[in-house]
Amino acid sequence: MKKIAITLFIILIGSMLISSMALAIEKIGDIDICTYSVGSNQFIWEAQHAKLISKYTKYRGTAAFCGAETASIKLLARKNTDFAEVCSLEYEFAKRGTEFYKRLGPEKSKKRYYDKQAQVYHYPYGAVHFFVQDNSSAKTIADLRGMKGSLSSAACTVGPICRMIFEANGLYEFKDYTPVHYSCGSGQAPDALADRTLDFFECNNPGKQPSVMNIYVRNKIRMLPFAPGAMKKFLDRMNKEFGPDEHGLYTTMIPKGLYGKNDTTPTELQYVAFDLITSTYKDQDEDKVYTYCSALFDHLPEFYEIGAYSELITLEGAMQHLHPEVPIHPGAARYFYEKKVLPKKYYKYLPADIKAKLK
Repeated sequence: MKKIAITLFIILIGSMLISSMALAIEKIGDIDICTYSVGSNQFIWEAQHAKLISKYTKYRGTAAFCGAETASIKLLARKNTDFAEVCSLEYEFAKRGTEFYKRLGPEKSKKRYYDKQAQVYHYPYGAVHFFVQDNSSAKTIADLRGMKGSLSSAACTVGPICRMIFEANGLYEFKDYTPVHYSCGSGQAPDALADRTLDFFECNNPGKQPSVMNIYVRNKIRMLPFAPGAMKKFLDRMNKEFGPDEHGLYTTMIPKGLYGKNDTTPTELQYVAFDLITSTYKDQDEDKVYTYCSALFDHLPEFYEIGAYSELITLEGAMQHLHPEVPIHPGAARYFYEKKVLPKKYYKYLPADIKAKLK
């Protein structure tokens, strides 16, 4: 009888502990992060960020592959994720009702998607560059006439950028080349080039793209430069259509032989690059946004332990190169104000209690 009583007591205590743990878990809440495909540096970064959230805050962080910038904006507008990777040009597409928002038109697209966005912080992304096998006849992008290649995933800002890059090089989709949309980040596009299903593919990442590693160890590959004059033609078009401060594109150099001995790119190449902006929805909880920022920027040394070019994310750079019109979320403004890196032009986005003290 005594043993039974003890057993019942243990079961009761165990049940109480389980109930307490369940309640604690319920109170924690989640921070969901929409990120690029699992073979990208961005996914590696956000997975580490999610780990820091879970380790140091009252929230549980989860990084999931949700697609690219178009998917990010739509998921945020529907509140199906808490944070996601966007870029300045994608904001412009949503505001204007072009590209993947064309079905709605400017007014509806702006209201449904663009007007619901709020910026959190900026970080570098990478150049848009094109690979072929070394024995390809193509010497510049203009030589890809009649060929088939991948121009990033279907819900990615890079797709329209690639189309416009090709037009600057004198090539028009389906007329002069066949575009498909395989994911480079997952390795789908590099694998297709390796088995010659594709003649070329687009890649975008800071430094080496993890998914390209599988192809270059077995195959000689090289990057294609723009045709002479095509870079200027492309940037002139972007400046005219979107404004130089709105599209967020710039040029950068990719070094010769980035992928080692099997990368036969003969010289360093100039390419088009753009940066990413972590976005959330405007009425997201202020504490959640503040915590999201603090989990990362208060623990940068631990974040950098993952490698994968993670040192490109810095506190000093967090408020640089943001879109000039999309508001900064008050939770982010508060955090970066406390860290003394919030530019005064962004003080208008601070929470009311802080703004009252500044008067």
